Amino acid sequence: MDNNFSPVPVPEKKSHTKLLYTVIAVLVIVLGTVSMWFVQQSKVDKLDARVVELEKQLAESKKKEALASSGKSTRAHDVERETDIKALHGQVEAYYAQNGRYPTFANLNDPTFRKNNMQGLDDEALKDPGGTEAKLAAMPIANAYAYAPTPVGCSNTAKNDCSGYVLAATLEAGGTYTKSALN
Repeated sequence: MDNNFSPVPVPEKKSHTKLLYTVIAVLVIVLGTVSMWFVQQSKVDKLDARVVELEKQLAESKKKEALASSGKSTRAHDVERETDIKALHGQVEAYYAQNGRYPTFANLNDPTFRKNNMQGLDDEALKDPGGTEAKLAAMPIANAYAYAPTPVGCSNTAKNDCSGYVLAATLEAGGTYTKSALN
């Protein structure tokens, strides 16, 4: 007999322990990842809530700023109205000084009349800041200046001269700003 005989290798017993460690490691990794995701999601939810809160604060701030700006705008418009009425008043009084009577309502709304008789008057002075045209109204109304010569219906013809007037602007802040004839 030959002594060169080699025994058939016997397979090693596989350890269940190694498999168990592998499964536990995978579970730890998965649970750690899920746990980290929940932590991150919680942080994201908190950030989302903070963003919503900041957006509300920003909107409120913009609303307050708009109201403050609107108040400034109202005051600026009313100052412009007063300035325009004063400029018109000066021009109407200068006309009276030269002619001994005040212009009629139609005269003051006529660009040709103004050009010939009130050369220092800018047509924009007849336009209210909220209005659309440089034209006077007969009575105070919003967004238009008013000119009411007296006596009512005066025509500056046949002893029916305009001997007085009232200029008016309706203010955004409330009330009316007026200037009357000096004579």
